[in-house]
Amino acid sequence: MDRVNTFIDSFIYFWRNYFRFSGRATRSQFWWNQLWYYAVITLYAISMDWFGQNEFIYMLGSFMAIFVTVTFLPKFALSIRRYRDIGFSNVSLWIYTLFVFTLNFLAGIISWRIGHILIYINNFVTVIMFLLALLPSDYLTGRRPMIFLRQSLKREKD
Repeated sequence: MDRVNTFIDSFIYFWRNYFRFSGRATRSQFWWNQLWYYAVITLYAISMDWFGQNEFIYMLGSFMAIFVTVTFLPKFALSIRRYRDIGFSNVSLWIYTLFVFTLNFLAGIISWRIGHILIYINNFVTVIMFLLALLPSDYLTGRRPMIFLRQSLKREKD
């Protein structure tokens, strides 16, 4: 696993590992990419407020649709690698992914009130997972393998 500690290295790592779901990602690899991704989103939101509704904003909206589409897969892959680095097993990552996609799907087809409750639940789980990404590498690993957590790769002295 290559260690990335700078913004530029992290940005290159993000695009170079577009389809890579295996392996792990360090905190710096994850958080530097969160920084530039949400900076672009925030700049777009500020420009919408600043310029109002005009042709420039519609052009930016097209750019943002392309941006979100192109960055979805590498951002998802990076998140999977980060959660694996913390100590989650593949089973827990599959369950989390299916849970989030199912909640979003159901929120779109169910009544307004229940749909909003599902969105709140989804947002709560997403914030928890986002905060878990702050944990150091191997923080959740144990001495024995479990269903939801990985076994520690480090050998402890008895």
